[in-house]
Amino acid sequence: SYLHVDTAGEIVSAVSKNGLTPAEQTFFAPGTERPVMQFAGRRCTTVMCREIDDLDSIAAQLQADPVDLVFWPSMVGNPPGTIHPTPEDTADLGYFKRTAVLAQRLDAFVVQSNWPQALNTPESTYLGESKAYAPDGEILLTLPRDAAGFGVFTLGECALRWTPLPA
Repeated sequence: SYLHVDTAGEIVSAVSKNGLTPAEQTFFAPGTERPVMQFAGRRCTTVMCREIDDLDSIAAQLQADPVDLVFWPSMVGNPPGTIHPTPEDTADLGYFKRTAVLAQRLDAFVVQSNWPQALNTPESTYLGESKAYAPDGEILLTLPRDAAGFGVFTLGECALRWTPLPA
């Protein structure tokens, strides 16, 4: 689940992943809804990891309760030259096109937080590069690849302040 925590440290919403992978299904029960909440003056929800592929389901869940900001925690990214079984996946290794379509379809900003190190495959590289998308699907900003730190930005702008974590 993804928790939304307010400035007082209170949990104000939890979104449980609806679209579990087969491995996740051995440990977790899927969520059955996609809650929408007011957060920092915006109507928000969360889409997790591979759920970005469930665009029709997400749009249906949000049809009666539209959002203007979607948080997308994920781990996506593959080194250039990576070949996948399907041409579509090879052409869109980082889900960039699909995330742009989500932003356009929901008419919402999408903030992707992509962790730079994988716990189950610590030798993995070409991770990180979190992105912020505008409602028209344009990528507004990208954080560094393979680097842990904090990016601070104003939603809708292309500038950010990056503070790397000490190695």
